[in-house]
Amino acid sequence: MQAAATGTLVSSGESIQAALDAAPAGGTVLVEPGTYLENLTFRGKDVTLKSTGGPSVTLLDGGGVAPAVRFTGGETRAARVEGFTIRHGGRGPAEWPYPEGAVWSWYADPSIVGNVVEQTRLCGGGAIYAEFSAPLIENNIIRDNAVDGCYYPYGGGISIQGDDNPGIPLIRGNTIERNKQHNGGGIGLYAAGRVRIEHNIIRDNEAIGGEGGGIALVNANAVELVGNLIEGNNKAAIGGSLPSSLPGEGLGLNVVNNTIVSGGGPAIDLWYAAPVQIAGSALVAGAGSPVLRCRGPLPDPWGMTDSLVWNGRSAPLYEGESGPCGVAPGAGGVVDADPAFVAAGSDFRVRPESAAVDAGYPVGDYWLTATDLAGAPRVTDGNGDGVARIDMGAYETGPGGTSPPGAPEALQLRKSGSSITARWSPPAYNGGAAVTGYEVTLEPGGRFLTLPAGTTTATFSGLSRKTTYTVTVRAVNSAGAGAAATASIRL
Repeated sequence: MQAAATGTLVSSGESIQAALDAAPAGGTVLVEPGTYLENLTFRGKDVTLKSTGGPSVTLLDGGGVAPAVRFTGGETRAARVEGFTIRHGGRGPAEWPYPEGAVWSWYADPSIVGNVVEQTRLCGGGAIYAEFSAPLIENNIIRDNAVDGCYYPYGGGISIQGDDNPGIPLIRGNTIERNKQHNGGGIGLYAAGRVRIEHNIIRDNEAIGGEGGGIALVNANAVELVGNLIEGNNKAAIGGSLPSSLPGEGLGLNVVNNTIVSGGGPAIDLWYAAPVQIAGSALVAGAGSPVLRCRGPLPDPWGMTDSLVWNGRSAPLYEGESGPCGVAPGAGGVVDADPAFVAAGSDFRVRPESAAVDAGYPVGDYWLTATDLAGAPRVTDGNGDGVARIDMGAYETGPGGTSPPGAPEALQLRKSGSSITARWSPPAYNGGAAVTGYEVTLEPGGRFLTLPAGTTTATFSGLSRKTTYTVTVRAVNSAGAGAAATASIRL
């Protein structure tokens, strides 16, 4: 451990905890590449803990016995963990308040930014587990975490439980995928109060026996769901309950500019619900399922405007015990139509002919983000009628119906000695404008190539043996870089 110009530098084999303990409030601890088997605690200090090489080469391993990182002393957003792969958290020590997960927050408001959080066996909460806390959880990949035999848990990737904090938890810009929990495979909110969930990709998560494959809600929540893609999760994409009998202001669910594609069951399935407001969203259910299901005594219909609903007309659009909970197509700008995704199941932007283009809800600044989920400008004139209007869903069509291309096809990797060669085919969908080139990245290492449109191969040399490399290829047109094709290979 040594002093650096920007803080304390920790090298492989040294103690991160010792550096945290020695750092002053407001200080920075920089961690060099390596694997660190530690169970860290910030002890109430607002310190920045950051890797120098990024998540692909810097691992915090909790050993499966306790969280790898804990915030338990009233830390603020100035307490930050950034740039690590954080794995093998656990439940421990076995004493109140029973910390668990890979990253655990108790009455604190930390910033958890730019990490990969994975491979943790869960109990009552998620891999990132915040109790009575208001964290910033931003730009992380949270994947492959699973419950291990516990009762009544909520949230596989992220769990926010308890609302004894004046702050607002913000979950923004994360990819939350392949997590398993009894309720809320991706995210679980339990009496969490006001929470904002913005610009996340929540996909392929699983609720085991419970509700809400993507997101599960229970008890008093005031949820702001803005600009997310929720797709491929089992059961209903959003499920649970929002009791209207509990005290509080603004309780309910606001679904604004989201694309929600259920992997099984309705897009939204709630019981005993406080008010639900849906605006500017594209909601798709599986064959034979209603798009919306509302159960129990609740306000019917839910508020709904300028949104697309679709289940292939294989079942009634809405189902409710006290009446249909949705707004009939043709009223309030609600459209019953195939969304015309670029590639169903993989690319959820819409084609220029989609009914979602320039048909969304003109939300105010509080709900409007400057870009869509892919980073494209929002709002544009997508249908070329001279009037810029937001699209339904999480993505925006570019001016005149252009958008970045689809993903390149048939990406293959071959290895030879210390080199990897990538080959691919042009995307099937060019976004309405000619492909002008390709962007190719290699991780670990951060290598980046720009290639002309006619080149569909790239070779990276001088690589390390016994290392797994990932190549990502994106096609580019006048609207920007498109969807990614990704493949990995081990040298």
